[in-house]
Amino acid sequence: MKKYQHVLFATDLDERSESAAEYARDFAALLDAKFSMLHIVQVVAAAYGYVGDYDFEQQIVEDAHAEMARLAGKLGVESGSCQVVKGYPKEDLLRKAKQMGVDLIILHGHRHHWLGMLGSTANSIVNKAECDVLVLSAESKN
Repeated sequence: MKKYQHVLFATDLDERSESAAEYARDFAALLDAKFSMLHIVQVVAAAYGYVGDYDFEQQIVEDAHAEMARLAGKLGVESGSCQVVKGYPKEDLLRKAKQMGVDLIILHGHRHHWLGMLGSTANSIVNKAECDVLVLSAESKN
């Protein structure tokens, strides 16, 4: 079995993220690997062609930082192992993983129920990552 050194849990901080983050943390501990969490705040203006209100985007970033801090505190993860960045999830997750020396990315999957497919971000990460990727079931209850 491959010996992973650094596990990165990429989260969208939705309502199911806590149980997925707990699983990812425990998995990293089983492997005796470093554990980090990352959330990328999608740049609203670029994503939707909206020349928006800077204060609105700043509030989204601040809320994400607060939620990440809450999640880290609940899971006992050091704040230095958690990052919130503005960017484009499909590209910046891969860039950050490479910068951080990550050798396993864990994602919490989202299924498009009418097709039963992975979400577009997870699909992109799985196909473009230079390291291994583990996608947790979107159906998982724990």
